[in-house]
Amino acid sequence: MRHTFLTMNRILIPTDFSENSWNAIFYGLSFFQNEKVVFHLLHINTVKLDVEFSKNKNNCDFVKSTAGKFSNLLEKINKSFPDHNYSLRTVSLHSFFTLGIKNYINEQAVDLIIMGTKGATNLNEINVGSHTWEVITKVKCPILVIPEKARFKVPVNIGFPTDFNVLYRSKIVSTLQQIAQKHDTAIKILRVAQSQKPLDSNQIKNREYLSENLTGIPHSFHVIENPNLEIGLQSFISNMNIDIIAMLVKNLNLVQRIIFKPTSEQTYYHNEIPFLALHE
Repeated sequence: MRHTFLTMNRILIPTDFSENSWNAIFYGLSFFQNEKVVFHLLHINTVKLDVEFSKNKNNCDFVKSTAGKFSNLLEKINKSFPDHNYSLRTVSLHSFFTLGIKNYINEQAVDLIIMGTKGATNLNEINVGSHTWEVITKVKCPILVIPEKARFKVPVNIGFPTDFNVLYRSKIVSTLQQIAQKHDTAIKILRVAQSQKPLDSNQIKNREYLSENLTGIPHSFHVIENPNLEIGLQSFISNMNIDIIAMLVKNLNLVQRIIFKPTSEQTYYHNEIPFLALHE
């Protein structure tokens, strides 16, 4: 039975005015280009966090400097998207980064966060910026992470890796539905099996529940048998033309391993494919 959910109409995009954050902004505006949504462009200053900062000249300089940067950013957006339907709000905060994000989404009832991330220079580094990783792990809001090499194209398929050991709540299914419905995107549900062991009764029940709650959304189930999880996922992404990877942020070690710190040189998806982090 398909449920009806409210659409996403309040979207937060943190920015530091870098090319990396512009890439996330461009992707987000392209994804929701024909939607009547409100984009909150948020800049957080974390350089000085003393109590007196808000009373001194440095804060005034920060506000003036940020206003100029936002003016340039809005001009760039309007040139790139002259016929958009959405609204743009610019906000500057002086706060610890993750705390500022958390407080803002609670105050503004944000539905989705879109953040850019810069890739690592080698396999021994974590591929997601520390700020992005902190937000993923500490802020209970869906987050669409845009790698630095990701370029927007209308998403045809969303890849959703799972082992079916979790019963996905309505909030998870709702987010998947809303993202998929924007561009009639299909959801490819993947089990990377490291052995030929069949699903147990609980896994079968969770699979059936997920399928029932995705009624009305094109979806299919797939299995790849590969002892290496990352290589199996890379093969699936390449063969099935996956444009976005969605995962539940519950097993943080697994998320970090698969998406942000693969151990195999045969994987490249973490630098090119957007990642949708889902929270219960």
